[in-house]
Amino acid sequence: MLQCKHTKRADATLAPSELEDEFDKAGALVKRGVCGTYVLLTNARVTGTSEEEIRRRLSACGVAHPLVLDGQWLSDMIATHRMLRMFVPRVYGLGDLSQILDERAYAQTSVLMASAPEQVATFVVTGAYRKASTVLAQGAGHHRHCLHSA
Repeated sequence: MLQCKHTKRADATLAPSELEDEFDKAGALVKRGVCGTYVLLTNARVTGTSEEEIRRRLSACGVAHPLVLDGQWLSDMIATHRMLRMFVPRVYGLGDLSQILDERAYAQTSVLMASAPEQVATFVVTGAYRKASTVLAQGAGHHRHCLHSA
């Protein structure tokens, strides 16, 4: 069984007490013989003590293989798998192009720019462009800070 618990609060911590209904459901599924593995996936923080308690409670319900995957696990998976970052750069603040684009994208851009020098030469930097660039640069720095402090 896979259970997802989502929160909108970035600093939320999931407590075992919030899962009472889930423990009851897991026990009923085990009795019906349809739940040997239970995966709890959440974007919230889960302390070591809470994870231990959740796993213990699921085991007590008869779940043979309880697994808890928290928000840090999700962030780690996205950070280490480039293909995932390409799908969710804005959601997780991983909008830094150096993380998202690979060498092929850089090579393709170089070829396009070399093949159309007259279009590149006519690009005019405007006030709106400068403002957007500044906001994006500040936002990227903010997101990197948030990821490292999480």
